[in-house]
Amino acid sequence: MTDKNKGQETSKTAILTVAEAAELITAQPKSVTVQEGSPASFTVTAAGDNLTYQWQAKGNDGTWQDVAGATKATLSVSQATKELNGSQYQVVVKSGDKSETSSVVTLTVTDKAVTQFFADVPLNNQFFTEINWMGTSGYSTGWVQADGSRLYMPLDGIHRDAFAAFMYRISGDTGYQAPAVSPFRDITPSTMYYKEMCWLSSKGIATGWPDGTYRPLDNVNRDAMAAFMYRYNGSPAYQAPGSSPFSDVVTSQLFYKEMAWMQSQGLSTGWPDGTYRPVTAIARDAMAAFLYRMENPTK
Repeated sequence: MTDKNKGQETSKTAILTVAEAAELITAQPKSVTVQEGSPASFTVTAAGDNLTYQWQAKGNDGTWQDVAGATKATLSVSQATKELNGSQYQVVVKSGDKSETSSVVTLTVTDKAVTQFFADVPLNNQFFTEINWMGTSGYSTGWVQADGSRLYMPLDGIHRDAFAAFMYRISGDTGYQAPAVSPFRDITPSTMYYKEMCWLSSKGIATGWPDGTYRPLDNVNRDAMAAFMYRYNGSPAYQAPGSSPFSDVVTSQLFYKEMAWMQSQGLSTGWPDGTYRPVTAIARDAMAAFLYRMENPTK
């Protein structure tokens, strides 16, 4: 534009456009939810020359810390634990002198999906965890029904033959060979659980009765069960207390030491009234609880 009176000329307005630098990250990583024990991974997609990656985790103090060895586009967690629930991550992507930090992602770890193994042991059963463990671990097969479901019959008594089977399976002693001649006069090599009962005898866990019988279909009483479990654990050195931990068990009683040992190890807490009820037949649900505590000690 020209001003004739003043002899000045003004140009047209010019617009300077500055192009933004191209972003390195073309697809942000996404938060992940997995079940406990499952693998998890986060992936970022980026474009550029000579890309480098460094994943970072947010510490308890709120600062970001490099994850050792996490220098690829994907951050992998081989097994998500409950301790990792809520963990936050980000990745720093670089190309030459360019650097870009991704959005923050979160790892959510949920409880494992629980599958009911036995049809007659619902999730609200007092000993669901212990009985389900018996099934999923292969220690108890239960009774298979016509529809393919399995029953555990938790309130039935545990027979001496089935008890032998439980203990044998838990031991993992798969190389044991049963003798051709039975150590007990009331069982033969064709008897169900013959191998398992012989194994129990060979380990000194069950001695049978003075008349040479095993009595496989008799129920296991709570005092005998304590003796079996004490011997199964190698008859550890243990000094029984001078005063009984149970109101219905005296120090001179058969298997007193073994019953007191059960209590000392947290394997049996007895009944709310302070009794142990030694000559009561043990039910299959309680047996599962004892075995579970033995294999998953808290003391």
